[in-house]
Amino acid sequence: MGLDVDVERTSSSTIDLLFGKPIERVSCGDIRALVEVGASESPRLEFKEGAGSEGELRELIMKSVIGFLNSDAGEGMLILGVKGRERAEKLVCVPRELLGQDKNVVETKIRNWVFNYLASIPPMIAAPRVLIKVFDCHDCELEGREGWIILIYVKRAFDALYYSRTDNTAYQRRGSETRRLTIEEAIHIVNAKRQPILLVFMEPVAMEGNRVKLDLIARNIGSAPANAGVSIVRVHRKAIISPSFSKAELSISMYSGLFKLTEDQETIRFQVNLGGPYALPVFPRIYAKIGELEVSFKEMPPKEAELLVLFDVATYSELNRTIQTCLLILSSAMDYTQLCLANTEDYMGAMVFETRTEENEAIVCDKKGVRVERGEELSSLLKMLATKPSKEPS
Repeated sequence: MGLDVDVERTSSSTIDLLFGKPIERVSCGDIRALVEVGASESPRLEFKEGAGSEGELRELIMKSVIGFLNSDAGEGMLILGVKGRERAEKLVCVPRELLGQDKNVVETKIRNWVFNYLASIPPMIAAPRVLIKVFDCHDCELEGREGWIILIYVKRAFDALYYSRTDNTAYQRRGSETRRLTIEEAIHIVNAKRQPILLVFMEPVAMEGNRVKLDLIARNIGSAPANAGVSIVRVHRKAIISPSFSKAELSISMYSGLFKLTEDQETIRFQVNLGGPYALPVFPRIYAKIGELEVSFKEMPPKEAELLVLFDVATYSELNRTIQTCLLILSSAMDYTQLCLANTEDYMGAMVFETRTEENEAIVCDKKGVRVERGEELSSLLKMLATKPSKEPS
């Protein structure tokens, strides 16, 4: 079961390392097997027997969740209903009266605790991944026992200092212990987490015949100014006409503020500079126009149809790199939406921000602004973006 693997030195999910299967397929027998072999706690794994009251249990859960999110790995798994200090000794049950009589109610209650009492500095752009699985002790073949065995897995999607609203305290998981951070430690971590996150969007400004004028807009959704940056923008020449999903050929008939790098039958590639010694920094939450494009189509789609234009961007700031793949969805009435998958890493390879396709999560940009959204209604469009980008547009 991989119990002796050094989980702090691998990027694999804690669930994959321990069970070799996704959480949906983890059974109570898998939990019981961990206990039977005396699995040890680690930077990504913690056991807790339970608590004396609902309030104490909520604080216990939040302390563990916060500790994992603030750890170097940014992820971890808490298993409630396991007795033992630093090593699993036996399965016990979290009493029903603490959490409820129904499995779905228990899961919902814990999920609500995590999201209602979780906060961060800087404010999180994307919520962490939270997976919860509840086992009835009857299903675990624990004779004469009533209650629950609960698995809680968390993984951060945005690098910040996380703290619990239950006690306004930040914790961090180190080794097999979760410790409270001092004020000095918290301030140091917050200062290190403040980074720019530069994204580039296309904003339609005019449509005439078969031509569409687009402004290239830079938006910093991070928490620190970007003093300088360079973006490589790649526009795909095969636009999609929805709902027929036929193809429309596009060409770039005019551009301003951009330097064309390459052009072939599939894509056109530009470079654009952001900020610099003679320009203002790109401040958080402020739009900055960085260039213009005029896109021409051989044939415009019918009025009731939408054009879907695919483009990729790699943006390099002084602190990190952001890779995004986007769909610009444009109607003949100049209504538009952009869906983007994006990930930001610093130059040491540490994750700063990411969207997750497995949860139908994307950055949405429209006339209302820029935000992270999640929902099943995004799934069909996100499939067009294929897998999450990991390389510079080439």
